[in-house]
Parts: sequence; structure tokens; C-alpha cells
Amino acid sequence: MGVTDWLSKIGSFGATILPALIMLGFWGFLITRRLRRRLREMRQHEADGTIGRASFIQSGDMPVHYNFVAKIGTGGPVATSVGEKILRPSIGVRLVVLGVAVMVLYYSTLPAFWPTEFSELDKGTEWIFSVARVLLPFAAVYGVLYIFTSEARYDRDVLIVTRMMIQLRKYRWKALTRIGDGGAYDLILFFKPGGKAKVLKHSTGIAEFKAFALAQVQKNRAGNA
Repeated sequence: MGVTDWLSKIGSFGATILPALIMLGFWGFLITRRLRRRLREMRQHEADGTIGRASFIQSGDMPVHYNFVAKIGTGGPVATSVGEKILRPSIGVRLVVLGVAVMVLYYSTLPAFWPTEFSELDKGTEWIFSVARVLLPFAAVYGVLYIFTSEARYDRDVLIVTRMMIQLRKYRWKALTRIGDGGAYDLILFFKPGGKAKVLKHSTGIAEFKAFALAQVQKNRAGNA
């Protein structure tokens, strides 16, 4: 049977859908293969007690130019208070957040940035821009408050993570099982029991914190062996 005869048998619908199914299968194979590789890497890091991906699906790393600025100040000495060490956002990440917030506020209040005339096809969508003009400044201010009020306190027994000046949860180091890299912003620490704690990657004293937390992972693994 020739190609022409075969195509006539499956019809125009089959001739259209078959290439789509082939492409879907090809991309499905590539995605599945990549997810399996990520799973192996995550399991290997967990077995070794090192820092790997926090999850299959997560945000990418911060853009290089932002990441370069955000790292400024991360190597400084960690703040201490009554036996606790305190991680606070680095001066670099504060500058990044302030810069983005100022840019958002500037454009959200700039009349020329927002359309004033709409075509017939766009009629009825004006409310989207009205909502955006309210939400964008709110998001900018929230982002600044979130970063500037974030901190993580820890001593030899516990980790306490605070956001928006509210103490979220207290985690006990003896329950720490692994540490994951959450992508652009956070280190994610997994506690059983206890859940997950997020600590900003671009914090002053983060290197010392990583070393301490990894040592706790190894200590807990040795104790449970």
C-alpha cells in the first residue's frame, strides 16, 4: 500500500491529527525524560544530604543582572541577639526590590502608559486596565514590605521564620530531613514533622546558615541510621 492509499484510508481528519499525536508523543517523551532526571538528582541530593532542587516544578533562577545585585551583602557577618543568629535580606536584594517597586509605581501612575481609546473589538475590557492600575501599586508596596520585614532566627535548637512582622512557625532542627533550592528566591527546608520553612537565599549570613543547616541534616541522618 502506497502513502497516498494509506492517507486516503485514514481520511483528512486522520492526516491532520496524526502529526499532532506524533509531536505530542515526542514532547511527552522529552518532558518525561527530563522529569525522571530531576527526580534522580533530587533523590541523590537527599541521599547525600546536600542541596538540590526543592521540587519538580519551581521558578527559575533570578536573572543574572538582578542576581548580581541581590548578592551584594550576603557575605557579611550575620546579626546576633541573645544567643540567636538572625538572617535578614541583604542590602542588594533590598535595592532590587526597591528598584522594581519604584519602576512599577512610576508606570502605574504614568497616564501615557495606559490606553485611553479602545477599538470596537476591545470594548468591554477597560475594567482590566482599571483593576491593574490599582493592583500594581498594591503589589509593589506589598513586595517591599514583605522583603523588608522578612527574617529567620535560629539557634542550636530551633528555626523561626517571620514574614510581615508575624511569627509564622517554629521548626526544630532535629526534625530537618533535607534542604532544597527553590529557584530564584528561597531555600526550602523540609522538616518531618513540621512541614516546610522558606528562607530567603539572598540574606546576610546565608553561607553560614547553609553550612549549619547541612550539618544538622547529616547529624539527623546519622542519628536515624
